[in-house]
Amino acid sequence: MSGPRNPVCDYVGMMEDEETTAPCGHRAIATFTGETGARHYACANHLASVRAHYPFGTVSLCPAHAPARPYPEALL
Repeated sequence: MSGPRNPVCDYVGMMEDEETTAPCGHRAIATFTGETGARHYACANHLASVRAHYPFGTVSLCPAHAPARPYPEALL
């Protein structure tokens, strides 16, 4: 079974009101695969925090997806 096509960050932190917690939800750039095979995703802002929670296992970076032709002027 493959992972999600567009994974989001798993980091859960405090909201601005400092009373509730919520997941980050930004696009993940790295995947941490734990010893049990569970996958954990991290965005650029929370890469170190997620790595600290899951120090063992493997890390793989997600490739950046750029549009093939963002605008016609780029071809000149």
